Amino acid sequence: MDRITIFKKFICVTLAVLFVALFSLSALSAESKKSRNSAKGKVTATSKKNNRPTKSVMEVEQSGGEGKNDEAAAGSFGNGVVATAGTIVTVDSNSSNLENPVVVRAKKEAMGILPLPVGESESEDEESVSGVSGDVDTRHISKANRDKNYEIYVNIPAFSLYLIADGEIEQKFRVRVGAPKTKTRTGSGSITRKFSPSYFRFSSGDKKGQIIQYSNLRNKYKGKIVDRIKIPYHKIKGLELEIDGEISGQIIHSTTNPETMGHACSSGCVGMEIDDMLELYDCVDVGTKVLIEYNPVEFHDEIFYFYDDVYDLKPDYEELVREHLKTSGISYTDDFVKTIVKKSKKQKTIKILDIYREMKDKLEADDVR
Repeated sequence: MDRITIFKKFICVTLAVLFVALFSLSALSAESKKSRNSAKGKVTATSKKNNRPTKSVMEVEQSGGEGKNDEAAAGSFGNGVVATAGTIVTVDSNSSNLENPVVVRAKKEAMGILPLPVGESESEDEESVSGVSGDVDTRHISKANRDKNYEIYVNIPAFSLYLIADGEIEQKFRVRVGAPKTKTRTGSGSITRKFSPSYFRFSSGDKKGQIIQYSNLRNKYKGKIVDRIKIPYHKIKGLELEIDGEISGQIIHSTTNPETMGHACSSGCVGMEIDDMLELYDCVDVGTKVLIEYNPVEFHDEIFYFYDDVYDLKPDYEELVREHLKTSGISYTDDFVKTIVKKSKKQKTIKILDIYREMKDKLEADDVR
């Protein structure tokens, strides 16, 4: 056998070995891909025209574990369509839509390649969503049908809701109110419907109208998000209001954001902590009278309480003090009123007895001179 023949056989054997190696690598790659597919949810892009699967198949990793949910794991695949793991997504039959940068990013987020948000954005936090609705409660039997005549009084600057029973304050609750741009409406009226549960809904965007399922918890007002909870709708109640003859959508309802109590941050509704709302809900009924006022000066048991002008309405504090004294049948002088208002700039609670004593001491000192 000459050298040329030997060389040709060597080349043939070498090529055969390379072909077998390449075939084996290809088979391993296919098996690996198949294994990965079995661990993922498959989302198939289907054509709107014939409802048959197109060549494009997008795979979305199944979400799971703490902090992830159907909203956070959802990806937007163009044309306003939102997909979650394990769902069929209908897109335009033109597969070029799938290469849209927004689509690519959504796909990566769903697969965990990009960091997922802890919750909705700041503008979608529960406390700032204006879309509120609920299931009308027609079967509830409340204390209002029993032995007391209940009324509700809300004072916006005080961030307080008072439950009045037979003309006396029975309970005082800390609340949140509308932001300066979406003020809580003042006036008198009554409860028109009770909601159990009362739902929070997205008021804009692709999820407009959908019920919000999760809520962010912060360590303080506008602070760091420290937890994310599923909203306990079985405890979320609402009271629809008619104010000055109009039902505007402004209601009193539970909130999962207790850190917002004492702040003007809602879309107009009055928000209460869950347990406080449950207590109020059991005491009132359809027809219960409601009064909402903007009163930066309150007077109870001969004590003045001054509150910040949260809506920047620039009230006349001296005139408000005079009205309270006159209504209570307490005689006064202009100096007496001015002294009270002057002190209110440094202290928010002022006892009129202390003012009397202070002015008396001043008069006695003047007499000695």
